[in-house]
Amino acid sequence: MHRMPTLKAAALAALTLVSLSGCSLLGLGGPAFEPLTGKASYPENYEMPKGATLTVRVSDADRDHGLIAETTANEVEQSPTPFALQVDRSALDDAHRYTLEARLSANGKTLLETPKPVPVLTQGAPTRQADVSLSAPAP
Repeated sequence: MHRMPTLKAAALAALTLVSLSGCSLLGLGGPAFEPLTGKASYPENYEMPKGATLTVRVSDADRDHGLIAETTANEVEQSPTPFALQVDRSALDDAHRYTLEARLSANGKTLLETPKPVPVLTQGAPTRQADVSLSAPAP
């Protein structure tokens, strides 16, 4: 069996570390993840179905398919339901609009959702905390 010389192995390990760190060791910057937290509230006296799932997404409203972050809470039982998304702030463009949308579903059916996207992250919108109220989807 051929063994890689120690110097080559050390260089390979260092190169791997640099690439895994998002190039931040080279001063090129890497991901800057920060939380966006909030609570999703449901209508008063809403009877939560067994196995309900809350999905919360942040998207770039200025790009098609511009998903920025997503989180899912399974077996939702309480209102309000807290959520936390990890957003790479270094990937945001201050000129873009970002929105948060939440959906409560069970058995593949949307039960409640945000009536309209909620602005977040840029252009004076909330950057750390965004609470949302869900209601029945429009027919």
